[in-house]
Amino acid sequence: MRKVFKIFGFLILAVVGYKGLLLLFRGEDKAIKLSEIKFEKIYSTDLERRIKTFVLGSKEPKELKNPKLFYKELKTLFKVIKEIKWDYMGLTGLNLTIVGVEPEWLVNKELVLGDKKRLLSIDEFSSFDSTKLKNLTLSNDYYDEKIKPSVYQFLQKVPREFSSRYTINYINKREIFLYAKNGGKNYSILADEESIFDNKKLQSVDPIHMVGEIFDVRFRDRIIVKSRVKNKGL
Repeated sequence: MRKVFKIFGFLILAVVGYKGLLLLFRGEDKAIKLSEIKFEKIYSTDLERRIKTFVLGSKEPKELKNPKLFYKELKTLFKVIKEIKWDYMGLTGLNLTIVGVEPEWLVNKELVLGDKKRLLSIDEFSSFDSTKLKNLTLSNDYYDEKIKPSVYQFLQKVPREFSSRYTINYINKREIFLYAKNGGKNYSILADEESIFDNKKLQSVDPIHMVGEIFDVRFRDRIIVKSRVKNKGL
């Protein structure tokens, strides 16, 4: 077993040493040749085209030799980018893989929230099926370019199956409306950040629903039924 570890350690050192030699001998006088640009989770052909145009226009070797600086510049121009994978081929060859944010929420029917806090235009996801996203109505008090951390932490807990059952209207942590989406059902559930995850209580509403009613599930041992007409200020 000790021999196996020694061989494994030698292989790691060999790989690290090889990468180190590449960095050492890749001098400023050697131009980087970009061989290929690939995309992952970029859901717009127009966006791919614009990113390619920018990257291929970066002719100065120093721009591609400094990954951190290049990523910062690219991320500033294209906020949908999550990361860049650099794959050096020898001393001067380079393959780039540009990875985008994975969309999770459709916010106010025009913004997309992904696996980062930043909100992006739905136009950046033109080839993504928006019906697969969880739907959210949210006051602009809770976001500017980014969504507020407290709301984001809550949304991270909401299971994906909600996308097929409800549209969520987040008023505040004590007032969260769930609107039924399927089967011609016209009722809503009023929950808070705790009761919204009580799946047993939410499911108990479904068989008894009435058109236009609001089911308040925020209480521990009961569900209160309200008329939407009488409570239209909620």
